[in-house]
Amino acid sequence: MRLLFIVFALLIPSFAAATLALYTGYYRDRQEIQKHLLETGRALSLVLDRQFGQAEALLWALAASPVLQTNDHAAFDALARRATRLPDAWIVVEELGRQVVNTRLPPGAALPELPVQNHWKGIAPGQVRVSNLFTGLLAK
Repeated sequence: MRLLFIVFALLIPSFAAATLALYTGYYRDRQEIQKHLLETGRALSLVLDRQFGQAEALLWALAASPVLQTNDHAAFDALARRATRLPDAWIVVEELGRQVVNTRLPPGAALPELPVQNHWKGIAPGQVRVSNLFTGLLAK
């Protein structure tokens, strides 16, 4: 009985110390992973902000184009195609009820009629707004 008592007297503190060491290591590793995830999230946020800024600058430059101001949609379509360098990116210009430029389609293709577009609500000329995702007519 004494031998059993001595074994338990030695094992219980050993198990407690091992458990504490494991928990401390787990907690420290978890804190380190959370720190790295936070840094990665911030870095991705900066990259995304930079890409939105580049896209906004491109759109402001295209909006100031004289060919758009004179409603020469074919010339603007060619200009927009040359200016858009990102893969899987396209530019759409809409007027009330219809698209007038869509660089996703081949040049000169028939452009779709548009139903009521809710993504235009509340935006004024000269204002930039990043909207929520919506299903496009052609891109789906």
